[in-house]
Amino acid sequence: MTSPAVRNYAKALVELMKERCLLELTRATAEILSDYFRDRELALFLRHPMVPANEKKSIFEKIVPPGTPQEFLNFLKLIVDRGRQDLLAEIMEAVVRLTLTEQGIELVTLVSAQPLTEEEESSLRNKLEAIWQVKIHPQFRVNPNILGGIVIQRGDKIYDGSLNGQLARIKEILTDQARIDVS
Repeated sequence: MTSPAVRNYAKALVELMKERCLLELTRATAEILSDYFRDRELALFLRHPMVPANEKKSIFEKIVPPGTPQEFLNFLKLIVDRGRQDLLAEIMEAVVRLTLTEQGIELVTLVSAQPLTEEEESSLRNKLEAIWQVKIHPQFRVNPNILGGIVIQRGDKIYDGSLNGQLARIKEILTDQARIDVS
């Protein structure tokens, strides 16, 4: 669950960029920066109290993608001025979610046991969009613990098509059947 501060900062940036018709660029930039801000060394640098604010701000000019709107850069600097740089990764993730919502696109997480090929990712996205009749933005993740298949998270719903999930359902059926036979 995101904090009110994260939500408010993200909402302010998205509203500003929506007014400027820059939602797509904002989302793309936030996706790139959220990866950067999860980097342990960069996070420690930005949080370190002995590093002057102007040095922290100058880092942003080096890591933002070319073509990043000045308003976006000013927003990052404002976060440093307010001493909230520890929230940057969460803010960027919230910005991605909000921009997708504003664009009428659903964020869907797809977890597989092994990395999918680009062709498999594209095919899966197209099939889900056709079934659900909605444009989606898939986030692909890998979790070797699921053995095989795929787990899909759409909002607060989880569709478990993994081998682990299928085995659990079989176990539940067999356990229920055993209880009925014993009675």
